[in-house]
Amino acid sequence: MPATLHNTKLAKTLIAFSTSWGPKFGGINSFNYDLIRAFAAYTYADTRTVCVVLSATVEEQKRALADGFHLISLGDETGSDFSPMLEATAWDAICAEVPPFDIQQTIWLGHDRITGEVALQARDKRGGRAALIHHMSYELYEGFAETSALAKSKEDQQKQLFAAADIRLAVGPLLRDALSDSLGESVTMLVPGLADIKESLRPPNRFKAFLSGRLSDDAKKIKQAHLGVAAFGSAIHMAGQDSGLPDCLQPQNQPKLTLRGVDFEKRAQLDSQSAEDALKAFAETYAHCVYPLSALPFTTDRNALFDDLRLSSVAMMPSWHDGFGLVAWEAIAAGVPLIVSNKCGVYHLIKETESGLFASYILPIQVNGSHAEPFFREEDLIGLRKAIIQVGKDQQGFKNKALKLRESLLGRFGWPECVQQFLAALGWQLDADVPLNDLVVVQPVADLVPALPVAPLRTDSRLDGLSMPKARWRAGAGLSESLLLRAEEAIIPFDPNRDPFLQVQLDWAKLNEFPVAIRLLIGAGGVGKTRLVLEMCHKLAADGWQAGFLSGDLGVTADVGLAQRIIQLEKDCLVVLDYAETRKENLKAMLAV
Repeated sequence: MPATLHNTKLAKTLIAFSTSWGPKFGGINSFNYDLIRAFAAYTYADTRTVCVVLSATVEEQKRALADGFHLISLGDETGSDFSPMLEATAWDAICAEVPPFDIQQTIWLGHDRITGEVALQARDKRGGRAALIHHMSYELYEGFAETSALAKSKEDQQKQLFAAADIRLAVGPLLRDALSDSLGESVTMLVPGLADIKESLRPPNRFKAFLSGRLSDDAKKIKQAHLGVAAFGSAIHMAGQDSGLPDCLQPQNQPKLTLRGVDFEKRAQLDSQSAEDALKAFAETYAHCVYPLSALPFTTDRNALFDDLRLSSVAMMPSWHDGFGLVAWEAIAAGVPLIVSNKCGVYHLIKETESGLFASYILPIQVNGSHAEPFFREEDLIGLRKAIIQVGKDQQGFKNKALKLRESLLGRFGWPECVQQFLAALGWQLDADVPLNDLVVVQPVADLVPALPVAPLRTDSRLDGLSMPKARWRAGAGLSESLLLRAEEAIIPFDPNRDPFLQVQLDWAKLNEFPVAIRLLIGAGGVGKTRLVLEMCHKLAADGWQAGFLSGDLGVTADVGLAQRIIQLEKDCLVVLDYAETRKENLKAMLAV
């Protein structure tokens, strides 16, 4: 008997269209895969979730039901384009596999030109509303990648699709602004959740660079993988000639470059072996030697991809343009030092987040590009080579920055946050108080992590700008189990062996020697600094103090206002500045009050 879902309260229905289930055809499919799974987990009590794909296996469909949504396959195993002519077939499959639903409370979700037209047709023929997500800005790159005429044709088609949509969304700030300019109205930005990648706390012993390939003829102008190969080889050559440059980049230490996603089959007039030989000869030209170059094909095994990434010394994404840049986003999730083009959506997102507070944690480069082979300029090569050498000179320093960036963004950009952005755009309000057991799954899900007892955390504060981090994890909400390691989750009691050290901090706080006192606590990532000060805040709050963390997104002016209110309150107060090295100006301004 197949697994089934039972919930009589489901009123709203989301039906998404995608060419494949998983990352088979690239970033759009990868985004859809994660969004649908997270949406289903987050909204299961109120919403039925459906995804229609050209082809999916029976096992994938069973797993989808176990995860709380319907995955419908149209049985087209050879297709890669979702023709709008398939709308009637999709509708018949939906009616056959999905329990009756209210069409007036249905959203048809399409992804840009890929599945946008079929989503609009479904709305027009069946009812409900259509939401389209903007993934590609043809105006910004297609004229360079192909021809101006082709770019204009795609741009016009895209504009018509989004003009007809009821709800318009875009992935990241670059695509948000491009679509907003095209339509002359505001657009909701979605930020993909950071991937669940186990980070490494130290750089590898041998210098290893990671580059996402796509060396096919239709992508090499934009993705600039050849620039990455050339700059890495050039850095090796320079290090071999200059003993003052990093040892890790010298030829005898065999620095390695891994390219993932290389598509040799699409190289014009060359078979796979000849294409790989040509690439290695190209690398040798710039390195003046043969260096370890691993050119690997595209893989749908994300664990293999993430292993290549997380064990690297540096990740490079030197695209001439990238609407968002999932490779860069995954590098951040893996805690790997990142060299990224300043024409990438991820770079603009980091610049936009907290007024650029985290911009110094990555290495942006300018990629000017060229219409002539190999499609980059000398200054592009020099800029990327310089960044590679910078990382080589201070591998642990850049690793520490990458880990801090990862930690800072994980709490801001998870899939639950992305789903909340999406729900707000749809105008759907969900019942946040529905118990977890409201969804009945008639198939055991062995790998679902059970709910764990969580120590209650105080979150109240009478001072705006001072708060306690909240525990967020719960079973079935689409959150990574790795989130349980965060200090605020407090899944195990505070270690009593640390009580003496905690008492030292409490005794310091309660000294009345000075009206204002500062204490700096330092230590390697993961040793428990945040958990210690959380416990310290709880203890002091129990004694009547105002205690909490300085909010990270209000700015210097708001922090000054907080300091003024603390003075007016005339009450003992503990303010915690996490990642204090990035907030020197905030601290100086508060002390000046």
